[in-house]
Order: sequence, then structure tokens, then C-alpha cells
Amino acid sequence: MTTRLEQAFTEASNSHRRNKMPWQIGCLLNSAQKKKWDRLVTNSQEELSKLASEALAEYHNKYRH
Repeated sequence: MTTRLEQAFTEASNSHRRNKMPWQIGCLLNSAQKKKWDRLVTNSQEELSKLASEALAEYHNKYRH
């Protein structure tokens, strides 16, 4: 583990890599956030559909009689 950490610091100290690292980290974060958002939206569709159906049923029961 220590060897890997030393290698990471050595690579990070390279000026070319140091300039590129914030961009790479930003891409990783954006990718993770996009995946999380996609998962939330996908999982919420069923719940939203259920709530819409319940609202329509309630509307029809109260106001269509």
C-alpha cells in the first residue's frame, strides 16, 4: 500500500499530471453525480406514476359524481 501511495504522489508531482488532475477529478465527480441522478430519476418514475394515478382516482371520485 505504501508503494502505491508513493507512486501516486510521484505521479501527482509531475507538472503535466498536476495540471490535468483537477479536470480528471471533476470528470469522475460529474460521472458519479450523473449516475446517481439517473438512478434517482429512474426509481422515482414508478412512485410518480402511482401518485398520479391516486390523484386522478381521487379527483374522479370527488368531482365526477
